[in-house]
Amino acid sequence: GQQFEEDIRSVVNELAEDYRQSFMAEEGAVLNPKEVEARRQQMIFELNSTGRYYDFKEKLKRSVQRIVREKFHKEGLDAASEEGKMFMSTLYVHLQETINATLNNTFKPKPTKAPKADAPGQLAKVHAEELRLAVEAEINLNYGLASAHLNQRIILAPADPVLWYDYGVLNIRCGDLAKAEECLRESLSLDPRHTPALLSYGVLLCTRDRFADAETYLKGATEYSPNDVLAWSMLVLFYDIESRDLDRRAALKRVLSIEKTQGVGKRSAYLRAGALACELQGTQLVERAATQELQKNGPSEDLSLLLARTYLSVGQWGQCREHLAEALSKDKRCAVAMTLQGHSYFLELGWHAVKADQRSMLSSAREVVVWYEKALAQRSPHIEMAQYVRLAKLYLFLDKNYEAKEILLKACQHGPSATTWLGLGLACYRQKELDQ
Repeated sequence: GQQFEEDIRSVVNELAEDYRQSFMAEEGAVLNPKEVEARRQQMIFELNSTGRYYDFKEKLKRSVQRIVREKFHKEGLDAASEEGKMFMSTLYVHLQETINATLNNTFKPKPTKAPKADAPGQLAKVHAEELRLAVEAEINLNYGLASAHLNQRIILAPADPVLWYDYGVLNIRCGDLAKAEECLRESLSLDPRHTPALLSYGVLLCTRDRFADAETYLKGATEYSPNDVLAWSMLVLFYDIESRDLDRRAALKRVLSIEKTQGVGKRSAYLRAGALACELQGTQLVERAATQELQKNGPSEDLSLLLARTYLSVGQWGQCREHLAEALSKDKRCAVAMTLQGHSYFLELGWHAVKADQRSMLSSAREVVVWYEKALAQRSPHIEMAQYVRLAKLYLFLDKNYEAKEILLKACQHGPSATTWLGLGLACYRQKELDQ
């Protein structure tokens, strides 16, 4: 690792000297924008034509190979395998952090003594940034990178139960239930009263048919958080599955009492529990909740959307669209259903992995775009980052660069990220707006 840092520092220093000679005007002189661009192009040309760019790359390549051998102890790994993808994501994060640290130390050295009071604040900032990067990676369906970012938070603060909980829930969405169980158990060992972890672990155990164990954790959530309406709603569904009608009635009575005394908005216990199970890919639990909801309260738009989200999360596209059609039949202006419809086509067709030259995908791209555009055109539009990012990708594929720029500007305001800024830069470049 130290050799890589030294090589980065060496390259940076050389480039900085080139920059100084090319861009620092004589004292009192001012470079105009055209002159700056001409000098930048000349600098890039010289780096390539003289072979210095190749030399830099080869120097860093040797350092990276050494890191792979000595720090990660990896050799002969298939980069296309799941293990290989996970390792590449971890390596990328490590190298990026090393480069950032070296650049910061070079151009913005740290003070010799940082005030101790800043440490907790700094750690919170790092945790927030790693979480933001994990969310961005998950939107791009790069679960390996998302996992690496959440794992980095744990490395920095291994005794924080919230970090283990976040990592566990991500692993559920990734389908790695064994890893998810390990993380949730660690979260609860650090804080046995952590209600979200208790509920999530209870749901996970139900999906693995370990109902006796699940009851312990679901009941624990209600004991530690007696006024948590979601915890009691989850127990209502659990007792329903177990055919324990007296216990179910008692839990339901508690739900209604909390709604009345705590000012919690009224909602069916089955829809509440189903929503949590949906987030944790507990398809069978959602289906059971939906059956009971249908029997007791009849069909509704909320129920159709819950089932659609559930089947979308597990890739059952036909069932997903069936329930979206139900939702739209109840409300033809339902923007949420339109967005989910767009997601279903985007994911089924593998648009996240489509390359720019796959022109055979043009007609299917337009089909997805129609649904996203409909959702955003409603009087009460449904807005989420995944929708913005995916619609922008499709616009760029269709060479609708103006539309891509507009949607990416909104995305950068809503949730700025490397993905949104890079897309915006590409849209501006294609429109010859180089000053942007």
